[in-house]
Amino acid sequence: MKTKTDNSEKTIKQEGFGKKIWNVITWPFVKIFGLFCLCLLKAPQLLLIAILLILFKYSKSPLFSQHQAAKAEQICKLAWDYRYGSNGMEQNEQKALKYYTKAAKKGNVEAIYQVGLYAKLGELCLQDLDAASYHFFLAAQSDHKPAFRELETLAEDGVVSAQNRCGLCYEFGYSTPVAMERAVRWYRQAAEQGNPHGQYNLGLCYYHGRGVEKNNSEALKWCKLAAKQGHKEAKQMVKEIKK
Repeated sequence: MKTKTDNSEKTIKQEGFGKKIWNVITWPFVKIFGLFCLCLLKAPQLLLIAILLILFKYSKSPLFSQHQAAKAEQICKLAWDYRYGSNGMEQNEQKALKYYTKAAKKGNVEAIYQVGLYAKLGELCLQDLDAASYHFFLAAQSDHKPAFRELETLAEDGVVSAQNRCGLCYEFGYSTPVAMERAVRWYRQAAEQGNPHGQYNLGLCYYHGRGVEKNNSEALKWCKLAAKQGHKEAKQMVKEIKK
């Protein structure tokens, strides 16, 4: 005589069978896939957060950085091929600039330097000496000596932004030995032409006695001039000097 089995008993049996199956399937990737599906059905927001956290962690890993650097290097080489018509590429300066710019945005130092040269010479783009100064300074920070020489040439030609950045290179040893006297000379030239960054940096030199004799009056004078132009750090420095 068959007896009836209530719903609760069926549920217990089904759970027991499912547990046995789960124990048999021990491959981690299957379990992960199951959890993925569960999150997708039950908590899509949590799944999205988990994916974003994984991507963020990967973006900070050395592997990701190496991949990006290799990719940027390939793009830079492609730009070179277009510029000089090498490796079977038809010479095309516009495509060369396009790919140099793309590689520069990914941090390739040589590409950053090349974009600076285009900006300096006004080739295929408007001549922009401040942009050239910016790119040469970025490259110089990665010990690109030709970029530093180009930057100093701009400074000698009177480009104010280049004068201040040249001072930074001499102060912190970017592509050149540290030489505080030279740093102060470039800061002063930029400051006297009204550059707020040069004024602030010169003020710091006087405040700390780096490359010049310590002089709080001079430090206050130059930091005030920079602060009047909206330089935030200079405003804080004025308060510090007045204490």
